[in-house]
Amino acid sequence: MITDDVSNESKLRRPKQNIPSASTALLLGAILGIIETLLLVLLAEPLLSLMGVKFGSPMLLPAHKYLTLRSLGAPALLLSLAMQGVFRGFKDTRTLLYATVAGDVANIILDAILIFACNLGVSGAAIAHVLSQ
Repeated sequence: MITDDVSNESKLRRPKQNIPSASTALLLGAILGIIETLLLVLLAEPLLSLMGVKFGSPMLLPAHKYLTLRSLGAPALLLSLAMQGVFRGFKDTRTLLYATVAGDVANIILDAILIFACNLGVSGAAIAHVLSQ
């Protein structure tokens, strides 16, 4: 009897695995995220101009604030994408679903708090999005 319980328990546990490609993906995601953040912060105005926000437009300042603040979340976003690939490789899409739902719920709550309660407007939306990532 005891051996059946032990064998079933050992089948349920997965041994820890060392997967170099997962570590490489996470490292590469972090590095590319930092580079992306730097490029978006340094090239915000030319990028906004390319998107149609012209110099002197009343939308330039809020768009610049939003882009700059949102760019701070680039490393987290790319790390998240790398982790999604790792979990898909393990065929564990349930964890991805839970993480995505938790992030979305956090974003909704933080949007309400930062935009309306703290009166941060567009900056609050960007901060909420970065924090929820």
